Amino acid sequence: MQRIEAARVSALCDLLLYVGEQVAAYCMPLDEIAQNMPPDLAQRCGLHPEGIVRTVVESADQITDREAAAVLSRTAERLGRGEAEDQIALCRTAAATLEACRDRLTACAERDRRTRATLCMTGGLLVIILLW
Repeated sequence: MQRIEAARVSALCDLLLYVGEQVAAYCMPLDEIAQNMPPDLAQRCGLHPEGIVRTVVESADQITDREAAAVLSRTAERLGRGEAEDQIALCRTAAATLEACRDRLTACAERDRRTRATLCMTGGLLVIILLW
């Protein structure tokens, strides 16, 4: 579960970085950014037909990590409003916070995987000892 959520957070991080890059390079509005988005990125982040802001809002509702959800909610409120420099800073700040959340989720998933493996081996050894 945490691996799936880490992948989702990673995709959203990539989405926000892409939006920031497009605004910085071309000063494109969000609708044009969504239309010109690479298909693999659109698929990974689950691009909503209504656009990028709707994608971020729905993702904030679906993600169980509170910090990531809060960042996405704040970002969705301000995304597409204001000057280009503000949008670039917003995207970069949100992406940096999401990267930290992704790293934490990935570490938790790895820790849980190791715990499950240890429990399985311990259970197997217990069965061998009891049957011996």
